Amino acid sequence: MKKLLLILLISLYSPLFSQQNLTLCDEDSLAVFSYTTDAGTPGIYFWSIDGGVQVIDGPTYQVVWGLYGEGWHTLTVNFQDDLGCEAEPVSINVNVDICATTTMWAPNCFTPNGDESNNVWKPIGTNYFDEYFFIVNRWGNMIFESRDLNVGWDGSYSGKMCQDGVYIYYLQWKDWDGRLKSTHGHITLLK
Repeated sequence: MKKLLLILLISLYSPLFSQQNLTLCDEDSLAVFSYTTDAGTPGIYFWSIDGGVQVIDGPTYQVVWGLYGEGWHTLTVNFQDDLGCEAEPVSINVNVDICATTTMWAPNCFTPNGDESNNVWKPIGTNYFDEYFFIVNRWGNMIFESRDLNVGWDGSYSGKMCQDGVYIYYLQWKDWDGRLKSTHGHITLLK
């Protein structure tokens, strides 16, 4: 029996790669990636991921890599023509990297009364950078600003404790992908 030549093409990129690196973020986790091959003759295509169950799916196979988890995976296609001749299997190694999710949260109340509990107001986040926040009073005067989430507001302005009441914060940061994000809200100061 003669051997057939089978070439795997990655339809999202350019032809003939032996490996592919993917970084999937939240919005990409269910993205469908299409892989196409053509033996040039009628037959049956057998696709498998990581040597698992083979699927007869035709010359194009679609994969949602986010369902397989982080790490290296091997996508393999085997072909058998109508006369029973088999092509050498063709494989591609795919490295799936799940990107870090950026989170940001800002408390809405704090009590700077010196009791060692909840004395400083500051946002809390993960996987962020270039953070900046400021706080204004009810007349719109800036009374505090910081470029470091570890440096929060202690409830004072110009060395004096502010009155109980509602203040407004504005917070901006860049997420893991460098996209600028922002939020604002109210802070209640209670002594």
